[in-house]
Amino acid sequence: SEAHFCPRPDAHRCAVPLSGMALAAGPGGILADGPGGMPMPMGRREPQGPKSIQFAASIAGVDTDFVITDFGTQVFIVITQAKKIGSMIEATVSETREDPLDLDEGRDGRLYEVKVLFGDRRLEHYRAYARALVELVASKGSRKSVLLGIALKEHSVEGFRQVLAEVRARIGPATERPPDDDDMVLPRGS
Repeated sequence: SEAHFCPRPDAHRCAVPLSGMALAAGPGGILADGPGGMPMPMGRREPQGPKSIQFAASIAGVDTDFVITDFGTQVFIVITQAKKIGSMIEATVSETREDPLDLDEGRDGRLYEVKVLFGDRRLEHYRAYARALVELVASKGSRKSVLLGIALKEHSVEGFRQVLAEVRARIGPATERPPDDDDMVLPRGS
């Protein structure tokens, strides 16, 4: 999978679609699907695989690296200020038929689950990052779970908000995947 580098969100917005999700489009709103970042010609599809975007930002004055990769059923997000992953956390969302607290009559609710797979289980703020990120993905119309690899040197409420803003700026609404019917894909050169 080809990584796309975006030095700063104020320079331009990277344009890489995630399968079933789209990262924010660049100027003109065009998403780059094809080889070399060119728009994919209609009627022809490249093989589907993981789509990634990599960027860096200053979070509360600390250089922070981000990688967002869509594996189809799961979105893998790495947020690190230490060039490594210190904890791995999985966050899932499931729809419930009824609001479990019955606060909003007639409305469906969402149930979130966060599990620390490895790393320091006492770092509750890492769970908060995972929960917020899976909520962000769900708010864009996707039911994908989030796998978060995270290592932060410092934590603050403002840093938390900045991290979410950086990721939010790069994840767009869910899009439908093209059909997997091979009859609809034209062979190369036709």
